[in-house]
Amino acid sequence: MPGIEPRRNSPSDCLPCWAALTGGTQGQLAWSAYSDGHLVVVALDGELDLATRPGLAEQLDPLAKAGRHLILDLGALTFCDCTGLNLFLRWQRQTAAAGGALHVVGATPRFRRLAGLAAARSLVRDGARRCHHRCCLGSRPELRAEPI
Repeated sequence: MPGIEPRRNSPSDCLPCWAALTGGTQGQLAWSAYSDGHLVVVALDGELDLATRPGLAEQLDPLAKAGRHLILDLGALTFCDCTGLNLFLRWQRQTAAAGGALHVVGATPRFRRLAGLAAARSLVRDGARRCHHRCCLGSRPELRAEPI
């Protein structure tokens, strides 16, 4: 895709036995979602804003509404405005209401600042935290966070 450098370490490199669920591009944003049956890891690459949000939301809204345990990897997200932040907060509410959870990993200092200014620190926590959701406890042990 013009303007976006390919991700150097894609989830498919790290999660070779996980099934690819979905993926796509819209404008300056690319995404891919992988699942092991319990967890869904979604890697975002590029810019998330008003122009790129619709395609991502269309594909991932059903996962949030179903209460899947979503892990958003923002390590390659180069830009995110309040449109993206609101989408993440909506998914956090939807997953929790349906018995799942949403976790953000790889948040940049810029995204952490945006979340702080919007009083949305619940999206980004410092350090690893143990997840007590049943879907995580039954998943691959090497992916579970240890207490700090």
